[in-house]
Amino acid sequence: MQRGLQWYTGVMKPPLFIRPLTDEERTQLEADRRTADVFRVRRAQIVLASARRLSPKPIAQLVGCSVQTVRNVIHAFNTKSVEGLAK
Repeated sequence: MQRGLQWYTGVMKPPLFIRPLTDEERTQLEADRRTADVFRVRRAQIVLASARRLSPKPIAQLVGCSVQTVRNVIHAFNTKSVEGLAK
C-alpha cells in the first residue's frame, strides 16, 4: 500500500443531488432559465437537472462547466434555497 492512501476504503460516496423542490422554487427556477442573466440561467439548469436525478458529472457536461461548480451550486441550493444561487 502506498503511503498517503492508507485512509482509502474503496467505498464511493453516494451521488450528490438537490433536496426535493417546492412548487415555488420550481417556478422560480423555470423563470430563471429564461432570463438574460447567463449566470442565473446556468445555475437554474444545474438545479433542475439535479432534480431530474442527474449526477454532477453529466450535469457538468450538459451545461459546460466543471463538476466542482455543479457540486458548489447543489450545496448552495441545499443550504440556502434559491437565494443561495445569487452571485
